[in-house]
Amino acid sequence: MVVTPDERVGLTDDRQAAERAVEACTEQLSEETPELFDALRAHTSDVAAAVADADGVPGADLDSDEAVEHFREFVRAQYDESWFESLGERGGDLGLTWATFQTAMRRFAELLSLEAFVQFHEAGAQFQEARGRRSDAETAVEEAESALQYRNEMGGVQGEESFDALVDDARAAVRDARDCLGAGEAAMQRAYAFRVAAQRCRTEYDVDDEALSFVSLDDGDADWEFRELRHGRDRLANRLNRVESDVDELRDHPRYGH
Repeated sequence: MVVTPDERVGLTDDRQAAERAVEACTEQLSEETPELFDALRAHTSDVAAAVADADGVPGADLDSDEAVEHFREFVRAQYDESWFESLGERGGDLGLTWATFQTAMRRFAELLSLEAFVQFHEAGAQFQEARGRRSDAETAVEEAESALQYRNEMGGVQGEESFDALVDDARAAVRDARDCLGAGEAAMQRAYAFRVAAQRCRTEYDVDDEALSFVSLDDGDADWEFRELRHGRDRLANRLNRVESDVDELRDHPRYGH
């Protein structure tokens, strides 16, 4: 697929559009500057790896505006302190003209933005799945509590197995929700990192947004979308903590046989 300027992809377009644009942009980059292609593509993996160890990355939890800024500064520093210098030296060693090198960096900035879009959608999908499993846990908790109440009111008619099964279902749903939440948080970190990297590349190499072929940027709207993603994660985490506490109480109940 070839994405024309009139079909530039924005953050609010669907994930499939972003993934197709990643493929098209990658193909264009490899054709225009094959000398730099491997290094530039490998660098996208390096960006993701740099934020994978959350313990070593300032602000990686992204739980406040201050944390977000610390995270941004960390990513920016990776470029300013090492990447731009080493990339410039590589371009010089390859004998690339400034025009060719600048074209490559414009295309690479687009690729980073598109990778950010894909990870943004991945984070949203994982959070949505976590919400569904959290809802399953809440339902199982309500039913387990009802089973206990029914047993007390009816003098032991309700079977033990039904209560145990409901608690087991709630525990499993919480575990699944936690897994999805963790996967979503990792994708959100990558989305933030790629976005900062793209912004830094556009600034360093004087890339005009209007010159982009594959990406449509509206940083004002994107700022809001990224904040909403983070706030949605926070609301989800809080509700998951509450239902997990309810599940723990049921698990500790004398009627629970496991």
